[in-house]
Parts: sequence; structure tokens; C-alpha cells
Amino acid sequence: MTWVEVVWPMMSAASLTLAGIHLMIWILRRNQPVHLLFAIAAASVAGIALLERMELRATTPEGFSAAIRYAHPLLAVFMIAVIGIVRLQFRAGRRSLAWTVGGMRVAALIPNFFTGVNLNFQTVHALQYIELWGSGPLAIGVVEANPWMLLGQLSNLLMVVFLIDAIVQVRRRDDPRQGRAVLLVGGSFALAMLLAGSITGAVSIGLVQLPLTFNPMFLPVILAMSYLLGTDVVRAAQLSEQLQRNEIERLQRERELAYHHAQVTHLSRVATIGELTGSLAHELSQPLAAILSNTQAALGLVAAHREASADMRECLDGILASDKRAIEVIRRLRRMLKNQTVELQDLNLNELVHDTLQLARNDLLNRGVLVLTDLASDLPDVRGDRVQLQQVMLNLLLNAGDAMACFAPEPRLTLQTRLGGEGRVELLVEDVGPGIPADQLEAIFEPFMTTKRDGLGLGLAVTRTIVQMHNGSILARNNNGGGASFVVSLQSAGIPARANRT
Repeated sequence: MTWVEVVWPMMSAASLTLAGIHLMIWILRRNQPVHLLFAIAAASVAGIALLERMELRATTPEGFSAAIRYAHPLLAVFMIAVIGIVRLQFRAGRRSLAWTVGGMRVAALIPNFFTGVNLNFQTVHALQYIELWGSGPLAIGVVEANPWMLLGQLSNLLMVVFLIDAIVQVRRRDDPRQGRAVLLVGGSFALAMLLAGSITGAVSIGLVQLPLTFNPMFLPVILAMSYLLGTDVVRAAQLSEQLQRNEIERLQRERELAYHHAQVTHLSRVATIGELTGSLAHELSQPLAAILSNTQAALGLVAAHREASADMRECLDGILASDKRAIEVIRRLRRMLKNQTVELQDLNLNELVHDTLQLARNDLLNRGVLVLTDLASDLPDVRGDRVQLQQVMLNLLLNAGDAMACFAPEPRLTLQTRLGGEGRVELLVEDVGPGIPADQLEAIFEPFMTTKRDGLGLGLAVTRTIVQMHNGSILARNNNGGGASFVVSLQSAGIPARANRT
């Protein structure tokens, strides 16, 4: 067995292996047809290697001629696939040249099968055998050139022009990696085509006596293209892995941000309740004092052994009512102070206003604030978390009370609910304070922005964040007659969510 018997099958096997690998890549990534084109090109080179081995070991002129004849369709497929790879991978090469080369190479198949014995030779008179470096006898033909060979040679020359044009186009771009890649692939194939065309022409007209073997020149092109596409696959896999890591990190940051936001919201709510401590103590002291008084009266009636069932019932009813009042105050406090997860439900905005006013009632009374309400009837429900929306209202009420504390001799607060546009429900909180400087109408919602001497500047920032989480919007504006208004707009329940309007 000579080295020819080993090398040509190995070249064929290498090309087929690469073809199989890139075919699998294309099956997994159907959006990358360049791998399918490469698989076709590599399979064509594998077929050419097998036909060349038949040519080198041919024993008759007919077998020699047939091997070269059937190599030409594979060469056409190979050239067209390479054109496609250059066009797809590098977005370069003139389309007109690509169509011309492909069309001429396909047209050359007609004289290949219907004139002479193949595109290269009109006739093969006999075979001669030579030996190269211990290769054993290699067949070469005593031939007469086929004039149609010029069509194939011209297509080869135009292929070189197409590749050089593609190289120039890519190298002009500001992309060194693409420039090196196109030089590797396009340059190697252009050199292979020049060598193959020169050898074919010289052999066909009898200038030299050499075997017609192109595979040793085409295989490096296949290896170069495989290396290029393989590095792209590796780079894409690395990029995908990096994107996955980035996505995981982004989700972790979002979870951490959501956790910290929940903590800040809770602390802001606790701080707001802390401002109401004195008022809430008074709110609880009244029902507790009534419970004590009624209990003492009931005990006195029992001690006197008097028939006073009516008086006893009145005392017990008073105890029950006062107890319910104290329990309701405590229930509201517990609900506001509890750090729980968001629970979305359909809520009546007017009921939320009443509940919030109950919490802030004594604080507003102590400040001497007159509260006026204008609550629209038959409002649709809103979708939200009860505690967080109450926190929004409480922040706005206390903020308005603070604004009027040292400014308005007769502080007055107006709460209005109404139906807004596009199926939205609006809450208006209006005060008669000093208003807001025009350049701060947006800035007041920024964290740590405060005009209070001992304020944290988180109340309105948390308020806006909560409203936005409910797919709503909040805006501040100055009233024509003085004071400021805050308008909270919330999406009605059952209406599809839209982008936030802030």
C-alpha cells in the first residue's frame, strides 16, 4: 500500500467528518445556513477526493475520463457553496460576480457531459504511468484538449476576482477580526483556484505531465473555513453563556432591589405610623376609658342588688361598642405595621379613603385641619394592595397637614374621588398650604428630597414607587387659589394594564 492509498481516503474522511459536524450544527441552529453551505462544500471535496483516487489508479482511458467528468459537478457545487459562505458570513462580494461565476460553472457542465470525454479533454488516447516519491504508478492521459475547457477556466478566473473583491470590501471596514478571517478563507481559496486552473490548463495542452489532483489544494480551504466557523460557534456559545450569567445576575439584582424596596416601604410605613402615635394613643384611650367607666357602673349595680336590667344592658352595650372601637383601631395598626407580601385584590377606593381617615382622624383634629370629602358614587373598583394604597393616602394626608401647619390659619383638606379618562379612577388630595416651588414639582418625588427640618425625604418617593407598581401615576400641581394638589390615577379593575404614565 502506497501513501496515495492512505492520504486520499484520509482527506475524504476528514472532509466528511467536518461536513457531518457542521450539518449537526445547522440542524441545531437553523437560523445559520452558513453551516449547511459548509457541510455541502466539505462533502463535495470528500467526493472529489474519492474520484481523484479513481483517476490516479485508473487502468483504462474510459475510467480515467469518467473520474474527471464526474468531479466537475462536485466542483461546481463546491464553488457555489463557497460563494454562498462568503456572501453570508462576510456580507461581501459583488452579487453580479457571484451569479456570473455560478452560472458559468453550471453551464460548463453541458460540454462536460456532451462534448469530448469531459470538460478538460476532447479525447484520451491512452494512459501513461509515473511515480512520485514512492507513490506507485499514477495514471496520466495522452490527451487532446477540449476547447470548452476555456469556459471552466474563465469561471475559475472570475471566481478569483469575486474573492479578491470580497477581501477588499471587508478589509475596508473597521473590523480587524473580519478582515483577518476573509483574508484567510478568501485568500486561500483564490490561491487554490489559481493553482488548480494553471495546472489544469498546462496538463490539458500538454505542457506538463502531472496528475489532475485538486484536493490537496481544496482541503486547506475547507480547514480554514471550518476553523473560522468553529471559532464563531465557540464565540457564540461563550456569548450565550455570558448572557445567561448576566440574566441571572440581573434577576438577582431585581430580587435584591425588590427586597430592599419592600423593607424601605415598610420602614416608611412604620415611620408614618410613628408620627400618629400621640393621636392613636388618644384614639385608644377614649374607648378604653369608656370600657372602664361602664364596667365600674355595672359592678356598682351588681353590688347594690338592684333590679336594673335596663341600666345593666346599657352598660354592657357601651362596653361592647367601645371594645369594638378599640379592636378596630388595633386591627388597622397591625395591618399597617405588618411587613407582608403584596396581595392584589379588587378594592373600593371610597372605602379606602374612609379607613385611612379613621387612622389619621385624631392627628388631623389635633392640627385643627378641617377635612372635606367629595367621593363619587358608583366608582369601579381598583386592583391593588390594600395596605400599600392606604400608605399612599396616609402619606399624602400627613404631608398636606405638615404643609399647612405653620402657614394656613384655617387649614382645610379636600379629598375627592372621581372617574378619570380611559377607565381610570383618580384620587385628589388638595390643601391650602404654601404650594410647591415650580422648579420642585417633579423633584419632590425624588428620594431624600424634603423641606421638613427633621424629615427623611422618603414619604413621597415611596408613594410614587407604590403608585407606579400599581400601574398608576401621580402628579403634583399648584392650585390657582393657593395650596397644592396631588392627583393619583389608578387603573380600574378588569381593564388591561398599560404602560405607566408618569
